[in-house]
Amino acid sequence: MKPEFNAAAHDLLFEQYCLPGGRYKKLLSGSFMRLRPDLRTAFGIAMLRDVRGMTDETLATLFDGDWRECLTAAWLAGFGGRIFMRQAISARLAGRRERHVGKGLCFSLARFSAPGDAEVLVDYLTHSLSDLSCRSVQPWALGALMVIEERLGVESSGQFLGSSGKWEQWAGEDLAGGSDPQYWKDEVLGWCRFASSIEQEVEGFEK
Repeated sequence: MKPEFNAAAHDLLFEQYCLPGGRYKKLLSGSFMRLRPDLRTAFGIAMLRDVRGMTDETLATLFDGDWRECLTAAWLAGFGGRIFMRQAISARLAGRRERHVGKGLCFSLARFSAPGDAEVLVDYLTHSLSDLSCRSVQPWALGALMVIEERLGVESSGQFLGSSGKWEQWAGEDLAGGSDPQYWKDEVLGWCRFASSIEQEVEGFEK
C-alpha cells in the first residue's frame, strides 16, 4: 500500500533538494546549461552528490511530490543513473502527466538508454503527435529517442519523420528552436554529455 502523503516531509525534501539556488527553476528552463562554466560545473556536482546521498525511498518520495519535486527527482535520477526509477518515470510520461516535468522525464530515459526506454518514447510520440493542439514535451521526447537510437544502434524515430511523418505535421513552423529533429537531439545529448562529464569530474576528486 502506498504511504499517505506527508506534507511536512515533502516540505523538508523540497527545501533540501529543490529550493537551493533556485534549482528547480534552472531545471525547468534548462538555464543551468547557460551558466558560466564554473557555476555550471558546481551545479552538476551538487546534483550528482545529492542523488548519490539519497536512498531509493527518498528519491521515490520526492518524485511523488508536486511538479517541482517530481521535476527535480527526474533530473536527479538521470544524473545518478538511478534506473530503479525507470518504471515510475515511464508511467508518468505514458500517462500524459508530463506538464512542467517533461524535460526531466526525457532526460532520464535518454540517460538510461535501454530498448524499453525507446519503446516508451515511441508510444508517447505516437499518441501525442496526433494531437496538433498539444504543445508539450514532444521535441525533447523525439530528441531523447534519437539519442537512445544512436547509443543502441537502432532506428525507430523514422516513422515520425519526413514530409508525411507526424513530426512535421505537429511541429509546423512556429516551434521555438525550429522543427529540425537534429536540434532537439543535440539539446538532449548536451544534457547527457554534461551529466557524464560531471560523473568523471567527481570520480576524479574521489581518487
